[in-house]
Amino acid sequence: VKIRGYRIELGEIEARLRQHPHIHDAVTTVRQSTTGEKSLIGYAVLADADALDSSALRAHLAATLPDYMIPAAFVVIDQVPLTTNGKVDHRALPAPDLTAFAGAEQYVAPRTPVEEKLAAIWQDVLGLDRVGVEDSFFDLGGDSIRAVRLVGALRAAGYDVSIPDVFQLKTIAALATRLGGHESGESLITAIEPFAQVSDVDRAALPAGVVDAYPLSQVQTGMLVEMLASGDERVYQNINSFRIPDTGSFSAEAMREAVDMVVARHDILRTTMHLDGYSQPLQLVHGTVEVPLTVHDVRDLTAEQQKELAFAFVAQERAAGFDIAAGPLLRISVHVESDQAWRMTFSHIHAITEGWSYHTLLMEILDAYRGLSGGHGLPAHEAPSVRFADFIAAEQASLADEGDQGFWRDVVESHSPARIPAAWAATEGPRELLHTRVPFADLENDLRRLAAEAKTSLKSVLLAAHLKVLGSLTADPAFHTGVVYHGRLEAPGADRVLGMHLNTLPFPMTKGAARTWRELVEEVYRQETEIWSHRRYPLPA
Repeated sequence: VKIRGYRIELGEIEARLRQHPHIHDAVTTVRQSTTGEKSLIGYAVLADADALDSSALRAHLAATLPDYMIPAAFVVIDQVPLTTNGKVDHRALPAPDLTAFAGAEQYVAPRTPVEEKLAAIWQDVLGLDRVGVEDSFFDLGGDSIRAVRLVGALRAAGYDVSIPDVFQLKTIAALATRLGGHESGESLITAIEPFAQVSDVDRAALPAGVVDAYPLSQVQTGMLVEMLASGDERVYQNINSFRIPDTGSFSAEAMREAVDMVVARHDILRTTMHLDGYSQPLQLVHGTVEVPLTVHDVRDLTAEQQKELAFAFVAQERAAGFDIAAGPLLRISVHVESDQAWRMTFSHIHAITEGWSYHTLLMEILDAYRGLSGGHGLPAHEAPSVRFADFIAAEQASLADEGDQGFWRDVVESHSPARIPAAWAATEGPRELLHTRVPFADLENDLRRLAAEAKTSLKSVLLAAHLKVLGSLTADPAFHTGVVYHGRLEAPGADRVLGMHLNTLPFPMTKGAARTWRELVEEVYRQETEIWSHRRYPLPA
């Protein structure tokens, strides 16, 4: 199955669950809301336990599986339901109630019309059958991308709600109290019109076939300058490769059609970038662009030969570079490795995409390809209510906002950049990248308990630990370090808009302000939430 850009083998999760000493049998499935939000649900037949310990199961799985393969909820069943053919009958599996989710408290039903409407939106976005008004957004699987979806749906329904509101208030009850008796009404989302962000002089100078133009973001501009200045190093020129299991015969024609269809959906895939020639750096969206697609059949090569070819191919792609003013800024290649799998590779410049975007791109192409090659029709597609142009407009508004300027001026004037001890700096020899993995599966239950006590997220607990370490290394009493935020708009479908939405921001900390770990976590979470209101002010500025 595919969830949030990852391909997940359900059988691997089930095998890990069956290894737990108190589980006799297990099955996993996927539940999907009407907005497309998918959640993994684990079902367990207990062996010798009276009740299911969800926290222990999560810790058991986290020891060997990545986070995205850990179910959001667990449900106890008497036996795995089977069809007459002996296969798992997924339709007969019971829907999880609130108690199946991590940290779920006793269910409290909506009590007012506003709470009822808010609960219906939460259920739809989070893919749940029931949400209590006292349930924390984070206990229900909330994160920054789900917050974009949730707030987008709330604003489309006419509720004036922001992501910081959701992070601060956390529950439907608290949110409804802030809204008072406000009833939903007309959508608060207004998309920007094409060419609204360029002058008449620049628009008159645009070439034929351009359907929109708007400024480059400051982070995009910085990436392009560094890429062009890096010479053969080709910084910010990315290559991402994915192995696709597939027992069907690969169809180059279906892939070509799928790529063309997805490129037509997304402005950023039909964009060229211009650092000069206009009154300001611009990106131009063209009506039609054919993204290069090459297909290589390497099934007759040995595994070692395929590996050598892959390295040569990457070197060739990196050397080819990109002409940012001519485009396209994406190339796609497929290597058919065997009758059971093929590999898809994206060569692109970072200025048009980031991790969430290129995983979204991968899944859209695969869904379209499978529909076309399998002859069972294309999956439904609804265009997002905003475009990448709206993200650019939001950055321009932030640059002009005195509140955003003042907030970040105070941060950089009152906090120094975190510095490691001078003796640790390399003084000679080539630069090295060092990677250290810090497993914490044995601590996860206690870390989640601390997050619940502090009414924060697990991410805030981990960030607090990171900041504590940095505070031990730097001599400055008040320092800042970089934390990556995304600037996606609070609008329906904004999580599906491809583009470069990331912004690294200086996260401030003052040593000694917290006396306990809980106080530190609470302070870090408060700072995280406050930054969300100012997250679109670009790092270069």
